[in-house]
Amino acid sequence: MSTNQFRRPLLQSAGILVAVIVLASIAASSGDANSGGFLGLIVGIGQLILFVVGLAVGVTVCIAILIGIFIAAVAMVSPADASNIYGDLRVRLRDLRA
Repeated sequence: MSTNQFRRPLLQSAGILVAVIVLASIAASSGDANSGGFLGLIVGIGQLILFVVGLAVGVTVCIAILIGIFIAAVAMVSPADASNIYGDLRVRLRDLRA
């Protein structure tokens, strides 16, 4: 399977996510008293950055919890397989970070 096969749909979904996040940020900050002018733009950008950081942290925590639940479920059936999965996960995360 080619990795380029999934590139276009991945970029399209990323574009849709960015557009939804920007629209949600604009809608959430539209009720502020200082929503107009340059100060409102700076506040909106700050809120957008805070939202994206919070979203990234939340998604990371959720994925970590789901992986932990999966490895725990595998460990109930076969502890050796769970140990192998955990070892492979550590290696892949170390390679991803480097």
